[in-house]
Amino acid sequence: HACAEAAAAAERAGVRDDLTLEHADFDHAPALEGTLPERGALVTDAPRAALFQGKARRRLYARFGERARALPRGWVLALASQDPRFARRTNLPLHVRLRSRDGAATVALMTPKEGR
Repeated sequence: HACAEAAAAAERAGVRDDLTLEHADFDHAPALEGTLPERGALVTDAPRAALFQGKARRRLYARFGERARALPRGWVLALASQDPRFARRTNLPLHVRLRSRDGAATVALMTPKEGR
């Protein structure tokens, strides 16, 4: 599970207490509810193509973009995806920062071109 791996890495780096790690639907993520701090990060690994197809996948990316645009300006955004073409559905100015292999798949890590 990605959150467990991230928590273990943060613990090794000595920053675990500085992080809130959650596995949740965008619409029900506790860390994105209520009054948000001025600074934070929204980092997500989009579901694999086998899990979401067609319209459901496009809606998921569009919803990520909506939630991301509603965050305070001091937040950092990052989206990992096997298919950067779907990232256009976020309507965010995303730019591929790096590509990596995840088993047989190539994954792109994207962040906004300017700021954030």
